[in-house]
Amino acid sequence: MVVPLQAYPWHDLDAAEYSVNFRPTKPNGTYEYDTGLVRISLSSIPVPEHVEVLIGGHAIDLIEAFPDDWAGSKDRRWVEVPLPQGLKFLNHTYGEYNLTVRLTEEGRQAEAGQGGKMVTSVEIIEYAGSGRCNTSPGFIGAFPTYAENGSVTLRPVSTDAVCKLTWRADERGLHHAPRYAPHVLPAVCRAAAQVARGQDCGQA
Repeated sequence: MVVPLQAYPWHDLDAAEYSVNFRPTKPNGTYEYDTGLVRISLSSIPVPEHVEVLIGGHAIDLIEAFPDDWAGSKDRRWVEVPLPQGLKFLNHTYGEYNLTVRLTEEGRQAEAGQGGKMVTSVEIIEYAGSGRCNTSPGFIGAFPTYAENGSVTLRPVSTDAVCKLTWRADERGLHHAPRYAPHVLPAVCRAAAQVARGQDCGQA
């Protein structure tokens, strides 16, 4: 898993569209990043018809990323759109790409909620082919996270947090679960050591 784009613009879409450039990860000859995910957080965008998200000029279908039970809500929401072909759908050579978020005419005419029509974060994630990384629920490995300054750290799960895992345990009745469950830490250490030795994140 790699993250070629991660930004937190907190940008008012009523003022202007938001646009950012990024470079996808180039294959190294032994594998490619076959699939991907676009994750965007928005506020005051109650329906998908109010906003457009484009990668390299190609519009991303947002319909299924707006669940029915959130219909009409102007609260901040996280919109996740799978990319089954990764970024290969662009059919471009590897280089610089552009992601744009903008209001539709319907979105511009709509009344904003508290805080305005904002794009608060954007992220593109690329995933390797099947079998390279184990991203099954509950798996503990060593997954990279990327800071805006370019630094890389590791966390034990791909899309969740250890504190959330222990919170869930607490919800099931383990009311004094520590922040980092004792059975988690040895696996985290093993995974971090394997990554340091150049092994895959899915082999912890």
